Amino acid sequence: MTDSPAPPRSTPASRRSSGRLRRLCQLWLTGGVAAVAVTAASALGWLEPVQVRTLDLLQRLGGQRFPPEVVIVAIDEAAFEKLGARQPIPRGYLASILRGLDRSGAAVVGLDITLSVSTTPAEADYAVHLVGPQGVVWEQGGIPRRPLPYPAAAPPLVPGSHYSWTLDIPGQASQQAEFDVVPEGDATRIHADLADMTSSAPGGEGGSSLAILRAGLFFQEGLYAEARRELMAAIAQDPDEPTLRQLLGYVYDRVGLIDLAAQEFDEADFLTTRKP
Repeated sequence: MTDSPAPPRSTPASRRSSGRLRRLCQLWLTGGVAAVAVTAASALGWLEPVQVRTLDLLQRLGGQRFPPEVVIVAIDEAAFEKLGARQPIPRGYLASILRGLDRSGAAVVGLDITLSVSTTPAEADYAVHLVGPQGVVWEQGGIPRRPLPYPAAAPPLVPGSHYSWTLDIPGQASQQAEFDVVPEGDATRIHADLADMTSSAPGGEGGSSLAILRAGLFFQEGLYAEARRELMAAIAQDPDEPTLRQLLGYVYDRVGLIDLAAQEFDEADFLTTRKP
């Protein structure tokens, strides 16, 4: 009777190879399960907070690094306060900054501000409250957003008196200003000075030179509204005269319209450098 052959015995080398294969399969299976789990969690947005915090930490550790040709221009707290802490920031102010950057040679300008709300809504009505030495003189609400002359039916303003007015616009901070009514004697003198300027103009004609003189007189007397009207009319006739823009900037600056003043100063600089 023939004996059956004995089964082959596993050698230490074969046992090690089999163990490595099992571990390798376990690692593959674990990695596959982990990859599927991470992909699913990321697709559902569960990992986004962790990713954001991790990125913030890496940026803080590494610090902000920009190429030397990249410049960050920021509106700091002092500039924001000068704008009256208004939100949103006036478009005119932003436009003046962009024009300045363009004239400084910036090749590309990126604006990290969301412009989703109008800063001067044309449909917004406003209310006016006028206060004089004896208290409230006149007030009216529901006024369309456009220039409003002092109504003839309102109480007359007393020459030589001091007044203040408040402008209320829905959704914005109240604006306040003060003014004085010119005494009758000063009004007569100013009219005479204006007449002398007109008569001494070459050929008795107007033009930018006469407008500059008249606006300068109004500005010196503190009649800023009259100075603005004079300059605006002259700019409509001669839009390329930088002196008109410069004076208008001074008028806006004096009455606290900082963003409009910046625009006019910037335009005056542009016109001055553009002229040969």
